[in-house]
Amino acid sequence: YLLQDRIVNECLETLVLNIDFETTLGEIIPHLGRELGVCCCALYRYEKTARQLVCIRKWTTLTPEEDVGFLEVIDGHNYPASFHVLCNFGELSGRKGSPEDDPETRETNAYLAQRNAQNFTSVPIRFQGEYWGNVYMEFDDEIDFDEAEMRMVRSTARIIEILLEREQIQSQLVRSEAEKNMIWEMLTIPLLLTDLDHKVIRVNPAM
Repeated sequence: YLLQDRIVNECLETLVLNIDFETTLGEIIPHLGRELGVCCCALYRYEKTARQLVCIRKWTTLTPEEDVGFLEVIDGHNYPASFHVLCNFGELSGRKGSPEDDPETRETNAYLAQRNAQNFTSVPIRFQGEYWGNVYMEFDDEIDFDEAEMRMVRSTARIIEILLEREQIQSQLVRSEAEKNMIWEMLTIPLLLTDLDHKVIRVNPAM
């Protein structure tokens, strides 16, 4: 597990050093894909109203000619059993040619056939108690995801959950500051703000 621990620590370091949400995702997703040796690593955001998964970040080793069938938008109406699993925070995996003993496996086989991939795994992301989206990875050979790699994907999902929580806190702070500024500007009572040395820091328009 030393390799997985190193990768997790590197992702956490990226999260700490980067404030911007998009910048952090832009570093974590490719880093994870390269370290695990997958051919595709993507982050999907769930659109509840449309019941769709929308790809918001993707890294791949495939050429445009090889990258056939990748769905930038996955319609849940076409994969009802699989979406039921994900929306209930279940992990979803598929291997090409698996026995179709249930609707979920039939759907994953159909997806892999049109994607021309061997297997994939998808781990849900939870935010504010709801299904937010998922981390998606696939191999283009017959290698299965082992438990150590699955642990790594799950850890990445948890890191993205931390990133989402941080982004929400930052947005709330910005909104709070904007509200305070609006109140300051709209007050009809003259206000003068000074520091401990009686140096004027701020004056409202009523002064």
